[in-house]
Amino acid sequence: MYVKMIVLFMFCYLSSHALIAKTHTWKSVKKKIISFTNGKQYQVDMMLKTMMDIEEYKFYKLRVKELKNGKEARVIWESNAEEGQHFEGLYMISSEKSAAISGVFNLGGAHCLNNYFVLMLSSDGKIYPIKNLHQYGYVEQTSQELIVNDLYQKIVFSKSESDIVKTLYTRDQMGPSNAIPIYFSLSGEKIVVKNPHMQCRVGQSIAFIPSNENTRKRFNSGEICITTDAKNDEQWDFENSDWSDYSPSPYDSIESGNSYTFEKAGTFHFLLCGDCKDIKYPSLTIQVK
Repeated sequence: MYVKMIVLFMFCYLSSHALIAKTHTWKSVKKKIISFTNGKQYQVDMMLKTMMDIEEYKFYKLRVKELKNGKEARVIWESNAEEGQHFEGLYMISSEKSAAISGVFNLGGAHCLNNYFVLMLSSDGKIYPIKNLHQYGYVEQTSQELIVNDLYQKIVFSKSESDIVKTLYTRDQMGPSNAIPIYFSLSGEKIVVKNPHMQCRVGQSIAFIPSNENTRKRFNSGEICITTDAKNDEQWDFENSDWSDYSPSPYDSIESGNSYTFEKAGTFHFLLCGDCKDIKYPSLTIQVK
């Protein structure tokens, strides 16, 4: 009986160990075919591999293959594998000579960060990786543009005649063109908004614009953060709360860019700060009607 129990224990242990060590091969979760006017064809795949080690782990990477007569010929480039949770999308625009591609997946966790593989592909098969981005940003696509919104910059890929043109916008340039400008500057280590009390309407956007070069450099590098109670149901109470040691939260931060669009009426506050110490009042108060 004792021997049987030992054998059964060893069988269960080995079986569970085999399950834990189980590794799946890479598989394509989304693919796109690119056909250029020179006759070259390429296939872009967002690849996924799931691994089991006590709990489940997922890894993603972007892969580009050359096609011959419509069939896969060889892999010409692939990114490093990055851990993630959920596939978000594979975006692409192409012209006669080149294509811009972005593969997006969610890193999961409390803040739901996205990861972006961004690259350009020429019609002769040359790959130009832009970068891998880990942040709160997002990707937009129209028939003419692919827009990657990073935390502190925006990369716009646009169709221009027979090619794709890449344009980089810094953080202070990321807001919509019709946004109301909110000018601010550094005064020592404190941030001063030119008009700290304003009014606007539901549906309007505001964009924070540095007033001088020193402020612009620190804003675009991410040293200055923007937080607001407009994102939450509960408004800030500056009179009855201690703000002397405020720590910005992802739940009230403007995660990407320099703008905010109001979706509801009310009185809302915005705080611009670097070290966020000794705060006594908001940087900006806006009455939205």
